[in-house]
Amino acid sequence: MQIKNLLLDGIEKGEFSIANPELTAKTIVTILQGFEVPLMLKNLTDEEIQKSVDEMLNILFYGIVAKSTFSP
Repeated sequence: MQIKNLLLDGIEKGEFSIANPELTAKTIVTILQGFEVPLMLKNLTDEEIQKSVDEMLNILFYGIVAKSTFSP
């Protein structure tokens, strides 16, 4: 699972503070799947979809970054 590996790497580097990386990875995948249909139904361009996904990922990942390393 790519997301789990990303989270484990971030934990190892001290960038993330996550108690349960496997559950967190599953939660991230579930959240992203929940956005698939609404994004497609809005008839957005590929560029608009990419911007929306990038923004959601920024919100998601900066929410789990250790506060001492937070710098958007």
